[in-house]
Amino acid sequence: MGIKSVEMVRKIRDRNYEETKDMTTQEYLAYIQAKSTAFHSEYNQIKKSRKSLSEPVLQSTTR
Repeated sequence: MGIKSVEMVRKIRDRNYEETKDMTTQEYLAYIQAKSTAFHSEYNQIKKSRKSLSEPVLQSTTR
């Protein structure tokens, strides 16, 4: 059983359409801005947590 990518894309596209179909241009732009802000916030949190995971547990004590 493989990934049903076409079906996934259609569901995402249909959901996005239903959420935005009655929006004015200004409402739509605000919606996109809010989605973008939320994405960047989540991305930065993940990036920060991964950066801290890549740091060594013990610091080098060489002089």
